[in-house]
Amino acid sequence: MNNSLLSLLPKWSVSIRDRSMFYEHLSNLIDGGVSIIEALKSFVTKTDNLRFKNEVDNLLFFVESGDNMSTAMRKIPGFFGDREIALVESGEESWTLQKAFMSIARNLREQDELRSKVIGALIYPIIILIFLVLAVTVVMIYVIPQIAPILTESWTEIPFSTKALMATSDFLSNQIGTLIAIIVACILIFQWYKNTPNGRLSIHRSILRIPAVWEVYRNYLLSQISTTLGLLMESGITIIKALRLSARSSNNVYVEQIFDHIIYDVAHGKRLGESMKEADKNLELFTHEYIQLIEVGEKTSTVNKACEKLANQYRRAIDYSLWIMVKFIEPIAILIAWVFVLWFALAIFSAIMWVAWGVGI
Repeated sequence: MNNSLLSLLPKWSVSIRDRSMFYEHLSNLIDGGVSIIEALKSFVTKTDNLRFKNEVDNLLFFVESGDNMSTAMRKIPGFFGDREIALVESGEESWTLQKAFMSIARNLREQDELRSKVIGALIYPIIILIFLVLAVTVVMIYVIPQIAPILTESWTEIPFSTKALMATSDFLSNQIGTLIAIIVACILIFQWYKNTPNGRLSIHRSILRIPAVWEVYRNYLLSQISTTLGLLMESGITIIKALRLSARSSNNVYVEQIFDHIIYDVAHGKRLGESMKEADKNLELFTHEYIQLIEVGEKTSTVNKACEKLANQYRRAIDYSLWIMVKFIEPIAILIAWVFVLWFALAIFSAIMWVAWGVGI
């Protein structure tokens, strides 16, 4: 069965938490003196996730055939990330595989916690918007058509607000298929555009410019980049490779473009902090404080420690920026609801007043 199809099934979907538990399991068993082969076998019997069981079975086959762990992971494309493989490879070379597994597990656990915070913060405004859309749909499709004949049967002319409300209701009631087709077409066009090089770059850069959202997203990116860069450098991976993998960990084409400039400058002898200034002159990604701490780390040869501090700092900053974002979204959702309610009330009452005036009441 194709992996893309399998991933749609609940038992074939591997979450960040699942991956964290996998590496933590390996770390604990190896720390207790168990071989990597026995640790993998133990996980296969423990997990009830079908895809994970299948992939770890493949991994076990390669390791039992003589491959080391990182080589075996590379033979399962699309499942293990480049950063995970790099950290495992570094752990093998320095005989600190247990520590590498624990570092990956801790990082994945932190990612899962961040993701849960973001989802939790967005639940309330999303629920408001969903109920708003449902309420508008019910009123437009079921309520307005019932009262429209009452509003129009006694007179020839009605107020503009009432006409607009009835025309919108008529369109939603009779052209729902057309509306769905337009929405589907827009989604397909967006998906096509998102998959083009220029489209991905434009969308990824635009996210960093959306009011309220960009602060959360930038804090998340800086936390993710700092964590990855710190882990890789602490594991002894070269600065160029660490920067390249840190860029990939962002899953943002615009960020990768910035890092391409940084990697080029560092490879040609420039210091990391200076390269960050040159690559991001408008500070769309990095902050002054971020670059300053990296420069301090360079002077004391403790960039990995600086990255650890930055990761913790921006992880905490996410909480505050999430709070700001929710406070920004809530009034917008409420304002949209009030606009519709006022429009509906104005349309109905103006029609009533029009009738009263017309018949001389």
